[in-house]
Amino acid sequence: MRVVADTNVIVSAMLWIGSPHRILVAAEDDRLTLYTSPALLRELTGVLTRPKFASRLRELQVSASGVLSLTTQRMMKCLLVRWPREPTIL
Repeated sequence: MRVVADTNVIVSAMLWIGSPHRILVAAEDDRLTLYTSPALLRELTGVLTRPKFASRLRELQVSASGVLSLTTQRMMKCLLVRWPREPTIL
């Protein structure tokens, strides 16, 4: 199965346990393939550095850059695709 995960889904998956997190687990277990674009990764960077996530990052004892690094590692195991003109959402 191929999945393009919205930025909100990735943020929820990385910062909380629940349905979005199961998507990342499924990707790690090769039950699905996550697709992304440079535009979506830029958006993720902007979202994770918003002040409203600072307290959750402190609770998890991780920085926004640490979450971004882990997210990128997880997504790089999957397929990174550059679409023509990089649409943010298909």
